Amino acid sequence: MADPDDSAHARRTSEDERRPLLPHSHQEAPAQTLRPRRLNKSATIAIILLIVAALIIAILGFILPKMAQRYIEETLQVGVSDVKVLRVTDTGAEAQADLSLYLDASKSTAGGFERRLADKLVEMAGTIRLSDTVVQGFLVHEGEHRVLFATPDGFSMKLGGGTYTKTTIKSHFDLLHLESLSGLAEAILDHDVSQVSGRAHVTTTVHKVFAMRKSVDKKLSYKLPSSLDEGLPKYNISQLAVKDDEAKGLSGSALLKVFLQSPFDITVPSVSVDVLIDGCNNQKILLATGHNAPLDLDSHAKTIQLKALGSVGHLPKQATEPCPNHQPSPLDRLMQLYLAGNDTRVYVRGSSPTQGDASWLQQVLSRITIPVDLPGSQSDQLARDIELADVKFNVGGFFRQEKPKISGNVNAVIDVPAGIHVKVDVKGVKILADLIYKGKKFATFESPDWAPASSSFIKPTALKVQAQLRDAPVTITDNDVFTSVVSALIGGNALLDVSGVADVRVSTGLGNLEPHGLPLVAKDIEIGGLGGGLPSDLESVIHSLGVVGTTPDSLDLAANVGIQNPTPYGGYVHAINVLMVYNGSVIGSLTGRNITLQPGGNVSVDALLMYDPTLYGHAAENCAAFSQMLSLYLSELPVNLTLRAHAESVPGMPNLSNALAHLPLEFSMPIPQLHFPDDSGDDNDDGAGSSGSRFLISAKFHVFSSTAQFTLRNPLNESVTITELDAQARYHEDEVGIIQYTYPITLDGDAPTTETSRLPVSWSLPPSDILRKAIRGTLRVNATAQCRVSIGVLTPLPLTLEVREVGAGVGI
Repeated sequence: MADPDDSAHARRTSEDERRPLLPHSHQEAPAQTLRPRRLNKSATIAIILLIVAALIIAILGFILPKMAQRYIEETLQVGVSDVKVLRVTDTGAEAQADLSLYLDASKSTAGGFERRLADKLVEMAGTIRLSDTVVQGFLVHEGEHRVLFATPDGFSMKLGGGTYTKTTIKSHFDLLHLESLSGLAEAILDHDVSQVSGRAHVTTTVHKVFAMRKSVDKKLSYKLPSSLDEGLPKYNISQLAVKDDEAKGLSGSALLKVFLQSPFDITVPSVSVDVLIDGCNNQKILLATGHNAPLDLDSHAKTIQLKALGSVGHLPKQATEPCPNHQPSPLDRLMQLYLAGNDTRVYVRGSSPTQGDASWLQQVLSRITIPVDLPGSQSDQLARDIELADVKFNVGGFFRQEKPKISGNVNAVIDVPAGIHVKVDVKGVKILADLIYKGKKFATFESPDWAPASSSFIKPTALKVQAQLRDAPVTITDNDVFTSVVSALIGGNALLDVSGVADVRVSTGLGNLEPHGLPLVAKDIEIGGLGGGLPSDLESVIHSLGVVGTTPDSLDLAANVGIQNPTPYGGYVHAINVLMVYNGSVIGSLTGRNITLQPGGNVSVDALLMYDPTLYGHAAENCAAFSQMLSLYLSELPVNLTLRAHAESVPGMPNLSNALAHLPLEFSMPIPQLHFPDDSGDDNDDGAGSSGSRFLISAKFHVFSSTAQFTLRNPLNESVTITELDAQARYHEDEVGIIQYTYPITLDGDAPTTETSRLPVSWSLPPSDILRKAIRGTLRVNATAQCRVSIGVLTPLPLTLEVREVGAGVGI
């Protein structure tokens, strides 16, 4: 379109050309009109240039920067990667991160030409500088809390032209609102959250031709590792070491391996912690203090290895005192679980913060209590190689329900875990345990009083303990199993298991302790028995024998018997009663009282023998059996008497009695011979008229008067009456003579011997033959006698007596 000023100027020029050239009066007019026209043209050009300059300034100073600024704001993308927390400081941490910036043109809302122009302008701008950057982090947990603040140093970067720019920045982050961090940590431990949510707000100033303030607000979320789904990650504890420490009491260390990948590369300084245990009323009791060695975390490692150090200066009173209602003390409960092989739970809490490195971390941890399960003992038994020596039993009383008691020396070896180097001196033990045979419990063993004990290390991992048990009661709970145990002991040895608890008095570097209820498990404890059964040739002797009382049907005898103890055990038996059985018939009972046993030694037993065939049924058979037994005994022939326990064998101990009564065993022993004060031990015939029998002292035949006279010994303190006598004497196979006498012959109990009157003899041989067979006035004959004998008021017993090789004196 033509300019109006140019058109006017052209019209004026055309009119001037049509005028006459110079009337004289108008010659100066063109010069006067030319000067203003030239001035108008310069002004026009100046105005045009001014307008162009204004337009350029507007475009370069306002339009293009605004366009570039809007373009940068819309397309600038910020990425953060490889975040590393370099070190923990007193107020926070020093961190390093890779920052990446680039322009994403697809994010711009401008048209194509404007977008290309803006991108070109940014590229032409070259390197830009970012300064006054402020980074703020907000934690979204029970509200939004600002927990992080940082002001990184300024830095320069190149943008535009699709350039992807990456740089590394370092900065110090201050941590704020520590309560929210503690709350989040507790929620993670309680597995109430599965991811951490937050928001990052970054503000920075971009400098080049222009300066602009850029803000980025971005939501963040971090899903917790799957290993935290159930709270704490999995871990194991190894290289446990505990030792005495003169300054601290006990000190220890352990290596903790946590199966967790750290999200950052970071060096964690040493942090002090308190170790607590459960108290009686759900309160926590401080037991020890500890700290970790400085730890370098690697974000590429799958596990975290932490060395923990700790010490116990003293044991608080609350940890060792029993809980209400007779419950174990907190320390007892802890040790019971550990020794039983169960995990034991302790609690780790940050110590109270102090000024210094990582005080904020101490402050956060001091509000967090982390449960830690320590692995239990790997040993299935507290003690091994248990031995019993010098075992003695104390059995029974007469008038009250009592339990058998056991005394002896117990030796055991306690395995000490490797790495535990603590001086321990065992001073005493108490035991309450079940006795088990072939998997079945048969008795309960208890030592109610402290048994003196001592201990010594036989090697670094083995502590030998010796305890002296005194009168520890044993309660029989299963008679059948106990019967099997006794049978095994009589036939050889028995292997027993023990399962129970023990109280121990120990002296340690922390002082004197009395842990209670420690689990006690021991297997295959060998109990020595008779090693082949009861011997059949026990040495025994009757030192004295006396009549206590008689009735027409019964006879009570008191005896003192010396017998060898066939067992390896000693002890004391208040009373025991057994049935006397001969040829299957019960002929009476035997009661022993106040029996003191020495292992393998001779035992002096005060016994009461009660003969009464009417008490046990089959009176006639029982009476006949007693007569037969007594006949053999007085004939000094071998007689075995069987002793059988019954349901009341041990007075006051029905369980023990029932167990003994069910034993498929009867103790058969030879009846010991009477010991007389004038016994020389020489049974040989040493003169005329002497006898090999200790009851028949001497015999003398008067040939021509056809009589015989005997000297007899009555071992009892009661008179013995022979009411009938039918005797035969034989020389080899020849009958010598017969005595048939129906008058009573009384043997006085007060006199050591009794000499009978002359008894009539019917000779079966001529007197001359009898004299001829006699050598040096003595005739050796075998004699058999049937007689009836009465003791006191006892109904006379029929006896058959035999005496072999009787040296009968022969007189005229």
